[in-house]
Parts: sequence; C-alpha cells; structure tokens
Amino acid sequence: MYDLSIVIPTIGREKEVRLLLQSISDTIPDRLLYEIIIVDQNSDDLLLSAIRDANNSNIKHCKVPFRGLSKAKNYGTKQASGRFICFPDDDCRMLENSIETALNLLNTNQYDMVTGRCADEDGNDSILKFHKSYADLTIDNFEGKMVEPAIFAKRELMLEYRFDETLGVGTFHGAEEGFDLVYRLLKDKKRIFYSPDLCLYHPQVILDKSEPKSILRAFTYRCGLGRVCVRHKLYRKLLKRLFAVLLFIPFCALFRRNSLRFYLAEMLGILSGVIVKPHPNE
Repeated sequence: MYDLSIVIPTIGREKEVRLLLQSISDTIPDRLLYEIIIVDQNSDDLLLSAIRDANNSNIKHCKVPFRGLSKAKNYGTKQASGRFICFPDDDCRMLENSIETALNLLNTNQYDMVTGRCADEDGNDSILKFHKSYADLTIDNFEGKMVEPAIFAKRELMLEYRFDETLGVGTFHGAEEGFDLVYRLLKDKKRIFYSPDLCLYHPQVILDKSEPKSILRAFTYRCGLGRVCVRHKLYRKLLKRLFAVLLFIPFCALFRRNSLRFYLAEMLGILSGVIVKPHPNE
C-alpha cells in the first residue's frame, strides 16, 4: 500500500500538468511511498510527452471517455491504493512543504481530513480569501477554511462519501462539490482540520470581470451555489449572496459598467441553480 495517492483530473492543459508533475517530484518527502493517478479526459494524446518527460514510474495514466471533475475524482479514488489521497487541480503546483505538512497532520492527530489554502505566485490568497488561524472545522465555521485542491483525506473516507458527480466543473452546477462534501462529512461528525500552513500554488481564478470566461465562470459557479444551498437547506447563505448581488447590479450599472454583466451572470446562476435539477446522466 502507498502512503499517498495523488489524483489529478485533467483536460485541455499540458504545460500546467508538466509543472505540477515537476513540483511533486521536487517536493515529495524522502522515502514516502506514493502514486500519481492522472485521470486524462482529453480526446487526444495531449499528455503523452509530458508524462514521458516526467520520467516517473509512480505515474498511472488513466484515459477515460467521460467529462466531469467530480466524476474524475471519484474514478481516481477507485483506482487509488494509498492510505491517504489528495486532488490537486491540474493547474496547481505543490509547494515546498505542502505534502509533508498535510501528512504530518493526518498521521499525528488522526484526523479524517485536513484542508489548507491556495496562493498565487506572490503569496496572495487565490480562489477565495482564507482565514489566517488554525481550526477544527464545524458546520458553522468551515467557510473560508477549505478548498478542493488542498484537501488531503483518508482514502476509505473518500470511497465512502465521494464527490457529488452532479456538481463541479463539467456539469451544469459547476462548483461547490468541495463545500457539499465537507458539509456532509461534518454533519456526520468527521474530524477535519484547517491549517493555513498547508498551501498549494493556484493561479488567480478571476482577473477581469468583463472577460467572457469570467462571466461564464460566475454563472456556472453560482449554479453550484444555488443547488448546494437548496440541497442542504442553507437558505440564509443563499439569500445573503443573492441580496449582495442585487445590490451590486445597480451600483455597477451606474459606476462600474464593465462589471455589470458579471453580476448579472451571478444572479442568473444562483436562480438557475435553485430551479434547474441535475441531469439524470450527471
């Protein structure tokens, strides 16, 4: 059995995967038994040269015929044989102590899962704004203290709970699969710890709110938010974000017109996430 299984779902990225594989090789602790499971959703051979150049016998290259981030993570979990498992995004990179910090916490304290944060090249929080203090997570305090690429967990836990395959990139409800997972775990009294010392590199997600990609991302991400809030009856959370967006819209219409479509997309995404049910094939 391996100490750690690193599951990397990927599609459409080659350079980023190269950098991630190199970062793993550069930072993996000595004598750690590990495997890298690449869940390749590309329809072509985009990754073959990157995998060959990595020259790492621990890589398992799994070509799959489906699309969907959560589905790929669950597939990788089934293929894994490590005691612990993690799911870095394909545009992440491991930093010097990422893996060592996570495994020390898991081994020393018998947590079911540990979570951390993501930062950009300047060390600034990316994806979201993270809390600066350590915490044992509860249903009431875990927001701002978890992000999917920085989750390290017991593999048996992930086999039991799994990511919801109707959430996440590649589905209509294109986000919040990590929120949904952690919420379910905490409801069942699983022990999860957040450490700001556990950090992975991840580029900033939204740089320009006027770009079509950012507007589309706002819509799909908020579809996920709407779905998760309804599923777990988090109506206060849902209304809080919806009202905030409704306030942003007239402000942007008057003073920041280049951001107006972004917040309109957010509003439509929240409402769509509430109304549209998951497709049965997701």
